[in-house]
Amino acid sequence: PRRFYKKIGTGNVDLSSGNWRSISFQAKDLVQKMLHADPKRRIHISDVLAHIWITDRDKLPHTKLNHGEVRRIKESVNKVFQSSILARTAEFKLKNIEMSDIAKRRAAARSGSLGAH
Repeated sequence: PRRFYKKIGTGNVDLSSGNWRSISFQAKDLVQKMLHADPKRRIHISDVLAHIWITDRDKLPHTKLNHGEVRRIKESVNKVFQSSILARTAEFKLKNIEMSDIAKRRAAARSGSLGAH
């Protein structure tokens, strides 16, 4: 997953080899837009829902993936999803309450008010 994130970050995602050879142009177009290297330029959800791969599915090629490919794709997606969850939870750590800014201000206020009496 980290290598995959790095490829997204550099705009170096290869959608022309391996399992991608049997994926429709429309699907690859949507994936490329969703994985744009610049997050600000990635496709918005409203545009995803309006994309031809979503709206005109009945007109798309009906190439079926073999079961091995489907399983590998699901495993890859799950790994990326799990790693993104882990990355987000690793970023979110609670600080020691005694070290918080508000706790320090309250302690300073208490010590200042005790000295004034």
